[in-house]
Amino acid sequence: MELQKKPSLILRLKSIIQSQRKQCVLLRDLEKEVGFVQKWNFMGIIEKYPTIFCVTGGNGTPPMVMLTEKADKIALEEDEARVQMEPILVKNLRKLLMLSVDCTLPLETIQLIENDLGLPNDFRQSLIPKYPQFFSVKDVNGRTSLQLENWDSFLAVTAREERLACEGVLTSKEKVRVLIDGNYFGPFAFQMHYPAGFRPNMNYLKEVQKWQKMEFPSPYLNAKRFELADPKAQKRVVAVLHELLSLTMEKRLTSAQIDAFHSELRLPARLLLCLIKQHSIFYITNKGAFERRRYMNVVVQRARHPELQQYIHSSVNGLLSFIQKGLVERVAVIFSDSNNVPIERFVFKINVNQSYGSKLEEADLEFSLKSFLIKLPLSQSLMKVLPPDCRWEITAYFHSLPQSGTSKDAEIWVPTDTQQWQQAPLITPIKSMSCEPLGVQLYLEHPSLSEPKA
Repeated sequence: MELQKKPSLILRLKSIIQSQRKQCVLLRDLEKEVGFVQKWNFMGIIEKYPTIFCVTGGNGTPPMVMLTEKADKIALEEDEARVQMEPILVKNLRKLLMLSVDCTLPLETIQLIENDLGLPNDFRQSLIPKYPQFFSVKDVNGRTSLQLENWDSFLAVTAREERLACEGVLTSKEKVRVLIDGNYFGPFAFQMHYPAGFRPNMNYLKEVQKWQKMEFPSPYLNAKRFELADPKAQKRVVAVLHELLSLTMEKRLTSAQIDAFHSELRLPARLLLCLIKQHSIFYITNKGAFERRRYMNVVVQRARHPELQQYIHSSVNGLLSFIQKGLVERVAVIFSDSNNVPIERFVFKINVNQSYGSKLEEADLEFSLKSFLIKLPLSQSLMKVLPPDCRWEITAYFHSLPQSGTSKDAEIWVPTDTQQWQQAPLITPIKSMSCEPLGVQLYLEHPSLSEPKA
């Protein structure tokens, strides 16, 4: 999603220029439009794209920015393109409502993906009133919602079904087999592309073959009719997500945008896990899951998702009092397979000098922690490629277990059911630091080559 930042700046600057009476903006007035900080981002855009923006002025005339002749010509054609696109936008909006329960969606939810759908920012005023035969705005449970006025069975065809029909798969009676890449030319199959480096074994391919051939209800049938525990209903959820993405201009959405449709599309509670399991159908990138932030003037990654933030925050805060008392020997971030067998472990071995009585030198401690944080991203090359059905957890190893009734922090920790390796693991040191009263060692553990296979 980082790639969308520059185009959005270009489009915003274009809109600002077009909103001016003389179709130009004085550079000194740009700050009034976008603010002092953003002004410099726009100045960089103006300099980087001379084919779109040109700067004029001089000889007593203040410098101003305007669209180039070519960009202005394209901008004039934009209105005509919008008129030609309108039937497609209306059709996709109708299909989106048909996907939802009761054919109704809150307007604020649609607005979250209005740009992704290609809708104008003022679609409620400029588009909806033009089609009263299709849409109506109503108050549903205190929320302003868009409701579909009539059902069209001809629209209840997914993009996947349209592709299969074009390929002649839906009418073909020839027997076909599932290919080694998981693809199967059948009426209930999805097109698959495995991630680079993923090598499925025979058992995995057998499960894929069974799943590809399994029938499932149409995404356009009311989700209230199905129980998510049913495998066919679970496959239908994949089809719903596939169709939702197909309705967007670039066939992609952030996890937060998809999660906004959770109740209206009857999506599973563990949505991210559902997407990860279908990694050959959906391309998932963690560029949207984490964001770059500065901590102690060092670039770190922070989770975007509130639930993930809460899990990490509560885990670390819940350990703080025990670390200060010297009860914690080490903390591990463990990645395990579907059988709860560890694949790799990041281990932080912690030592707190309880007898340290001198004044804490914060500057020295901060310097040591900075060097520790800088080293963390460099460990990526040591990591293994994780399987699609893996899980992870934060595990603390105590010198002595705290009593559950002694504090609230003790109550959030439960015994782990993750299995242990039978052989001594292979250890790769990553970084260590020692600054009184704190000492930390970070190392990576992988199973021994002689470790029995599960």
